Amino acid sequence: MSEKKSGSVITPEGRSTKAKSFLQAIAEIEQISAAEIEIDLPPGAFPTPSKFSFSDVAVKHAAVTTFATFFMAPFSILVMEKFLPIFGNRNPGTLDIIFAYLLSAAPAVSFTLVFVYIISNIYIRGAVTKSLLNYYVNSYIITKFTVTIFLLMVFAIIYKSVITPENIGSISRYMYSVAQVVARTKAPSIGEWCYNSLVYFRNVIIQAAVYSAVIHVGCAILLGLAYFRSYVISRRIDILRREWE
Repeated sequence: MSEKKSGSVITPEGRSTKAKSFLQAIAEIEQISAAEIEIDLPPGAFPTPSKFSFSDVAVKHAAVTTFATFFMAPFSILVMEKFLPIFGNRNPGTLDIIFAYLLSAAPAVSFTLVFVYIISNIYIRGAVTKSLLNYYVNSYIITKFTVTIFLLMVFAIIYKSVITPENIGSISRYMYSVAQVVARTKAPSIGEWCYNSLVYFRNVIIQAAVYSAVIHVGCAILLGLAYFRSYVISRRIDILRREWE
């Protein structure tokens, strides 16, 4: 028969348990999870300030990837709508389309898939592992939803109040006037380019915002589902262990 032992985490001298990056947070969670399969760690095995560092990493990571997607999404949509050339081509092929989507979605989706893979392969019923994951996952998901809602409002304000048809005309005329002073012969083409670019951008900004929101809500849901699946599997492990004992 097997017996689960009690113990504590021994941290090498000079080594901090605070997470400073996404990969370090993942490594700490994996290490604690592996230990808790065999032993029951006491509540104080992982200090509270270190737990807060997991929330800090999660918030920063979620915010950066969300901002990156929203910033790059209009360019991806412009390529899809054939307003913006990619590699000098206004008629993108399959690889061009994939590249355009990855340009905006890759940072968020790739890190989410890595984290989902890690969560799906660890034991998360241990008290310390569960606590660390709660600090990370809850902070990550809340930040994703908060920043997404905030940027949706920003994009809506830009569409309704900043890039209006009146402002597009004013900006284009201003650029035309400036171009007449700097390069008179190119002024008409510069004014036309400015006008067309702003019109194209206005046409896709709401679509880009919705696309970005779907990406990040999907990432948050995927992470939550992976956590739930891993919790169910870990619970089955506990049941089998009790039956074995």
